[in-house]
Amino acid sequence: MAPLPDMIRRAGMTPVVIVKSHSSDDEERVQTEAQLMNSSEAYFAIEDRLYEGDYVEMSDPRGGLIIKVAAEVEQHPMPASMASAFGGGQTDTRR
Repeated sequence: MAPLPDMIRRAGMTPVVIVKSHSSDDEERVQTEAQLMNSSEAYFAIEDRLYEGDYVEMSDPRGGLIIKVAAEVEQHPMPASMASAFGGGQTDTRR
């Protein structure tokens, strides 16, 4: 599982499975975790390879499985100046 900033982690994480090439001979399943925001939004670590069209599976608290399709994926890299505030390292790429 890829690391997520401590601030997001404290809000609660849900185990999920990213399914690539769903229902094909090349299907690949990757176990990770995400912070679920609402029925249509979630935060994943930027290291998780989630792309548009991938399926995301999670257990349904009522029983069974919830399957979602990643319709839109946005990547928001954290500026180096903010990394330490979210539990990241001190990295300054300016020269």
